[in-house]
Amino acid sequence: MKHSLKDSHKKTVYISAIAIFILVSFFIMYLVNRLVSDFEADPVKFRDWIDGFGIFGPIVYTGMVVLQVVFAIVPGEPFEIGAGYAFGIIEGILLSVLGFVIGSIIIFFIVRKFGDGIIGVFFSSQKTERLKSMLDNKNSRMVIFLLFLIPGTPKDLVTYVAALTPISFSDMIFLVSVARLPSLVTSVVAGDALGEDRMITAVVVFAITALVSMLGAYIYRKVSHRKLLKKQELK
Repeated sequence: MKHSLKDSHKKTVYISAIAIFILVSFFIMYLVNRLVSDFEADPVKFRDWIDGFGIFGPIVYTGMVVLQVVFAIVPGEPFEIGAGYAFGIIEGILLSVLGFVIGSIIIFFIVRKFGDGIIGVFFSSQKTERLKSMLDNKNSRMVIFLLFLIPGTPKDLVTYVAALTPISFSDMIFLVSVARLPSLVTSVVAGDALGEDRMITAVVVFAITALVSMLGAYIYRKVSHRKLLKKQELK
């Protein structure tokens, strides 16, 4: 009887935690989406908004990146471009990486605690199953590295699903810190160029990034779809 009550209590706590997480997620999504919409239309407003926090500006920006990673609110590129615009290249990259790492640490322990049920809050089962099929092999670490490295792949989803694999905590943080650097650098450099009115540089970087991202997204969809079909055939 005591064992049954204990299991029931655990189930109640689990459901309550998921419900609270969902409510908080939607509230944060609403707030941040409004901010991002305003800042995308007027990047100067973003820099002025960050500057308004004074010495706490970097902390506010890092916190926004953490929220973006954990709650998968919007693609990370607008934040990264904003970092280059507001902080310059070096500081923008460092603050973004810090946000990635903190957000990924939170995701790692949330997923390890609650399992893949938490992933359904943000991502459809179809997208999740496609990625799971790609990571269901002995080379999952290399696949995770490549997915973080190649522009155009769903990096927020990768972070969540990667935590379901046997990957160690240290490997996860290493991959997040290193593999995401190339796409991060291009976005921050583009943002810095915008901030310095170097429009030609900004346009060239945006164009190259867009082309590579579209190619990366196309390859990801093709490979993940093929892997999923193969997995279904084996069942």
